[in-house]
Amino acid sequence: MSKSTKETLLEQERFELKPKSGGGLLSYEVWGYMEQGQTVVTRYNLAYINHVIYRGDNGRVLGACRTSFVSATGMIFL
Repeated sequence: MSKSTKETLLEQERFELKPKSGGGLLSYEVWGYMEQGQTVVTRYNLAYINHVIYRGDNGRVLGACRTSFVSATGMIFL
């Protein structure tokens, strides 16, 4: 990533889980930039938040990545 390349939020979504499944929220974010017509993902995270279990819950990080690989769809993960 060059100094002029600015990392931006590419994707963010939250899912409300059914109480039958334990409830709570599942949230993910994908960060990266565009380079030569390809999306380069620099990091992502996945969190689970359930206020029924603990009212002060700000989330549990289920996964985070800062490694490099190219996905089958052509997205480059750094």
